[in-house]
Amino acid sequence: MKAAGIALCSKVTESDQEKMRQEEEAKKVFTRKGSGAEVQIVPPISKIGVTKNDSKIITDMFDLVSRHDTDGLVGRFFIGCGIPFNVARSPFFYEMARGINEGPRGYKPPSAEKIRTNLLDKEKSKVDRALTGIRDQWPLFGVSIVSDGWSNVKNESLINVLAVSGGRAVFLEGVDCSGDEKTGLYIAGILLKAIEQVGIYNVVQVLTDNASACKRAGEIIMDRHPHILWSGCLAHTLSLLINM
Repeated sequence: MKAAGIALCSKVTESDQEKMRQEEEAKKVFTRKGSGAEVQIVPPISKIGVTKNDSKIITDMFDLVSRHDTDGLVGRFFIGCGIPFNVARSPFFYEMARGINEGPRGYKPPSAEKIRTNLLDKEKSKVDRALTGIRDQWPLFGVSIVSDGWSNVKNESLINVLAVSGGRAVFLEGVDCSGDEKTGLYIAGILLKAIEQVGIYNVVQVLTDNASACKRAGEIIMDRHPHILWSGCLAHTLSLLINM
């Protein structure tokens, strides 16, 4: 270099020289031999003067794309499995999403077998413990056994039974009575079972609709337990009056 009358620029620092060496090495690696074309080497973002604000915008863009992809997977789960969209409003849905985000890295969801056995039993135990305080007040306030019949989306005939006390209701049982004749004796059997479950002397009233079979069931119950009163549903009575 000295023989040619050329000297190094005094303003070029060692750091600048190192950058040039790295770029030359990278260019050699990515050069397409034999084609005569060379790949343009784009320096890293950190080397081209990107500001912190620019970097944040780029990061937000990638996060937005990732969020859209994740939303798509959630939507596919709802649509593909026929899950009602209203389920997305459930607080349990948000609890599940938060739990997955905060869970261990590489978390795998439970199998169907685990959900229908261990997890179902654990959840039932939690509900039972939560209802303990309500049940403890049954002897104090008394209980009304409330029952109604209805048909589900499969047109299956069902009878549900609830225990209501102090303005708070506890679901006791749902009976599939499809194919059974809903006589007074049949309905009385379901209600008497609920009375025994709650406690005979905790129950003060049985409330059903005003169908003749329900009235007969009420008579059977009052004959067996004279302290329990049967009452017809007021809303059902008003509905019958309006439709007359």
